[in-house]
Amino acid sequence: MRSTLAAAAATLIILGTGAAFAQSEYKATDIIDHFGAAATGGGEEGALCGDKPCLAKGQTRAVCIGTASACAGQEAPAPVADPGGFDLLITFELGSDALTSQAQTNLQEFAKALTDPALGAAKFRIEGHTDASGSADFNNALSERRAASVVSYLTELGVDPARLEAVGFGETTPRDTNDPYAAINRRVEASLIGAN
Repeated sequence: MRSTLAAAAATLIILGTGAAFAQSEYKATDIIDHFGAAATGGGEEGALCGDKPCLAKGQTRAVCIGTASACAGQEAPAPVADPGGFDLLITFELGSDALTSQAQTNLQEFAKALTDPALGAAKFRIEGHTDASGSADFNNALSERRAASVVSYLTELGVDPARLEAVGFGETTPRDTNDPYAAINRRVEASLIGAN
């Protein structure tokens, strides 16, 4: 009896402190590296977007009208590449929009990244997704609640809600196209949509 009580007490202590030991699956610097150049219009001097130099913030492209020899060496840098979405690794239980402790830990890192000067003016679309369980109407509403849940938590962490736009996609864009019911399809991603 004593050993059973001791084991139960140890389990409660471990479960009760699990959130304190949760580690993010990425760091704020990963997010800054992913979105930074696009958010600032080019990033640091000498940065590359693909194989060409990025445009510096405020820099414009130009057209040289003249002979090839007169225009040699005057090629404008390529525009900043779209970095694409960033999977926040916010997954959900079936039919739920409640954030898990792991989801909260990951979002804390995202909130830290949004305070960095490289992303200080960036605006993001927070995109909710579901698996194929349930009707299309149910999944659309659930994906919207998932995105709103993430926006709400980020706002609690001090992120200006004007920088966040919650959108639900339902089951229309599964991560695992071979298994529309896979848990990985129940997620939230972030996409850079501009600056405030």
